[in-house]
Amino acid sequence: FLSASSVAVLKQGNFKTVISKTGSFGPYSVRVDTAPFSDVRVRQALRLIPDRQQMLNQLFDGYGLIGNDVFGITDPLFPKDLPQRHQDLDQAKSLLKAAGHSDLTVTLVTTPNAPGEVNAAAVYASQAKGAGVKVNIVQQNTTDYFAKSYLKVAFSQDYNPTNPYLIGVNQWTLGTSAPYNDCFFNDPHYNALYNQAASTPDTTKQAQIIQDMAEIDYNTGGFIIPYFFPTIDGCAQKLQGVEESATGLSPGGFYFHKFWFGS
Repeated sequence: FLSASSVAVLKQGNFKTVISKTGSFGPYSVRVDTAPFSDVRVRQALRLIPDRQQMLNQLFDGYGLIGNDVFGITDPLFPKDLPQRHQDLDQAKSLLKAAGHSDLTVTLVTTPNAPGEVNAAAVYASQAKGAGVKVNIVQQNTTDYFAKSYLKVAFSQDYNPTNPYLIGVNQWTLGTSAPYNDCFFNDPHYNALYNQAASTPDTTKQAQIIQDMAEIDYNTGGFIIPYFFPTIDGCAQKLQGVEESATGLSPGGFYFHKFWFGS
């Protein structure tokens, strides 16, 4: 992955740049089965901490998309009417006080696995101070992270690629059957809704079920998703066919059959 700071360097070097808006994200994942994150008030407070636009500006020079804590935004069936969550430090403080965690201290484990991820940990920690939350950052290389921390620690960051909503659920949030459920999210009603959605070919019905599921993600889930990061491609001027792709795969969505060299 190329960083946003690469864009100016590429242009100076006479490379073409292609910047794609994607559904890929590097979430802050909290284990909903582990205190204090097992209290939904704490999870909601942590979601009210990010200034999402500021984070997008700092990490990606404004490229990318604002997140709303629910994945699957590139899916045509994804609901469009979830209220956009904004930073509200006073409300975050109020929720933490009600949960008995006015002076919350948490440890966030990060690793350079997704674009901007390590810097995103620092930005989140800085913004969290405004809610009275102290975030201690532990940075690990990817080998140590996946050997010692992934699917183990209570608060961490990861990389999740662009997926249609239901495929994302199958991978990340579908209880014990989801192989990459680092939030340990397991809601029986949510799981039953997934089975209904996966078993019907009726896209209108699927969209209605996805709406219900996304609201559960939004209200009680374990992901904090302030942004969906951009994919930045750089290529020689004579290379043709590298186009924007919402998949997040670089270069050009891996559509190599569309690439050719011009004069």
